[in-house]
Amino acid sequence: MKIIMAIAFIFTLIGCAKKQVQRQPLTLYFSQEQRTLTSEQERKITHLLMIEQPLNHLTLLIAPTKHNDPFQALIGSQKRITTIVTIAQSFNTEVTQQYQPKQTANTVLLQYE
Repeated sequence: MKIIMAIAFIFTLIGCAKKQVQRQPLTLYFSQEQRTLTSEQERKITHLLMIEQPLNHLTLLIAPTKHNDPFQALIGSQKRITTIVTIAQSFNTEVTQQYQPKQTANTVLLQYE
């Protein structure tokens, strides 16, 4: 009986150790005129990539900027993510970009696997 209890306990410990941690996306907020990252935003991204190593894939959910012309809104939001992609590539992390026109304007969400 003690052996069965010990085996059950070991399997419980192994199951707990293998439990996936739910990762929360990192959300970056930009001012209307901001086209590049602040040093604080760069630090957060670098910290995320260093802590979550090995981080194989990063998905950027990109919201438009607030602009009357939808094309200009897309161009503005694309300029913001150039540095994010560069930082991720320096950590050998694959990046996928998804334009999210209904997402809160002036935001970028970084989802990672």
